[in-house]
Order: sequence, then structure tokens, then C-alpha cells
Amino acid sequence: MKIFFILILSVFLCSEAYGDVASGVNNANKLYREGKYKEAQIDYLDLLNQKKENDIINYNLANALYQNEQFGESVTKYRKALLTDNSALRDKVRYNLANALFYHGLAIEKQDIDQAIESLTKTLAHYDELRISNQDDEKVAFNYPIVERELERMKQQQMMQQNQQNSSDNSEQNQKNSGNEEQNQNNKQEGQQPDNQQGQNQDGAQAQEKNGQDQQAQDQAASEGDPQSSNEQQPAAQPRAVRMQALTEDEAKMLLEDYEQNKDPKGIINFIEKRPNRRPVYQDW
Repeated sequence: MKIFFILILSVFLCSEAYGDVASGVNNANKLYREGKYKEAQIDYLDLLNQKKENDIINYNLANALYQNEQFGESVTKYRKALLTDNSALRDKVRYNLANALFYHGLAIEKQDIDQAIESLTKTLAHYDELRISNQDDEKVAFNYPIVERELERMKQQQMMQQNQQNSSDNSEQNQKNSGNEEQNQNNKQEGQQPDNQQGQNQDGAQAQEKNGQDQQAQDQAASEGDPQSSNEQQPAAQPRAVRMQALTEDEAKMLLEDYEQNKDPKGIINFIEKRPNRRPVYQDW
């Protein structure tokens, strides 16, 4: 977009004191009018080195910088020229300064949108000053809505960038919190593992101790003749021989008398006739 720009070069008034400087300004202005802005810029800088600070040279140098699209540097020179006591020159400087701020803002928008918004805001402020003094009102009226639209667009862009930044920050914070929670959970699990291992070791030791006690009890029961253990581990006991009771003296005498009646002496056996209703008597010794 284009806005009106006042292309006015100031001519240094000739005098004996400033004769060489005035001649140099005229030569630089000639280069400027020919479109040789780089050469004119160099000459204006040389003149400033001779004269130090001068509102006319600063103004003309600012115009050359503006044409070379060095808007930031031109703003600096316009501000110095704005300190002039010449009211007519001051209004021209203000108008060109406002335009330089506008283009400077557009140039730095991608790098620093906050500074760009500030530049366009200052552009409108300088236009307001010119409206008060009724200077270049037609050009200001043409430029003012253009600057307003661009300023509003930048503010919307700024808001979008802020929302995106907030969203990105929130996402990073959530990821950080998630990572911290995961780390805490891992640390917690790692802290519980020794306890679990210790518990398992204790359970194993208790089981081994119980098994040892059970084995010891079984061994002791076996050694003491525990019925259950004996039945399981020892062979079945053989039947014991029945021990005969000792005969009393009378029983022995009666047995002997019976023997003498039924036995022949000296080992001769006497056969006794069998009787039908009588069971035979057997010897039990």
C-alpha cells in the first residue's frame, strides 16, 4: 500500500559562515533529484560530519534514507530534525516522520509485532498533531484510515500469536507434568520393590523354618514310636509266642499222677482201647 509522502528538500541559506556547507547541500540535493539516493546519502553524512547537528541536513538525509527504504534510520534523523525552531519545516518533518514510522512498522512486523504496533500507533499520533495545526489535512485524511486498518490487522495477529503461545505453553506444561507424574510413579515403584523383595524373602524364610519344624517333629515322633509314623515306616510286628504259665505244686502233682496212670515206664507206650463216647486225650507237652 502507498501513502502520500512529502518530497521537499531544504536548501541551506548561503552565508559567509556556511558557504561551503551550503554548496555541499546543493550538490547533494542535485544527486537526490536525479534519483541517486545512495550518493546523496553519502554527501549528507559528510556534511553532518562538518557541521555536526543541523536540522536541514538531518531532514534531507532522512529523506534519502527513506527513499533507500532504510526506514528505521530515517526515523532517527527525522526526530532530530523535528527539534528545529522553524515551524514550517517542523510540520513537514512530522508528516514524513509519521510515514516513515508506518513503513518501519510494516518492515519489522514479522520480527517484532509489538514494536510494529507501537510504530503505527505513533504514526496516528503524529497525524493527530497535524490535524490540530491543519497542515496537509488532505494527505492526512487519505493516509489515516489506511494506517488504522493496518493497525487493527496487526492487533488481531498479535492476539492470535498470543493464543498460540499460550496453547503451546500449556501443552509443554502438561507434558512436563505428565513426565513428572510418570517419574514419580517409577520412583514409587522402585521404592516398593525392595520392600516386596524383603517380604518375599521373609515369607521364604518362614516357609523354610516351618518345613524344618515339621521335619523335626516327624523325626521326633518316629524316634518316640509314634503310632502313625510306626505304621507308615516300620514293618508289621510278628505275633509273639504265648508264654506258658508256671504250674503250681498241686497241679504238677496231679499231672504227674495222670501221667503215671497213662504211661508205661521206661518209654514203653501202652495202647488204650478206644471208647465210642469218649474223646482221646492228647498230651500237651
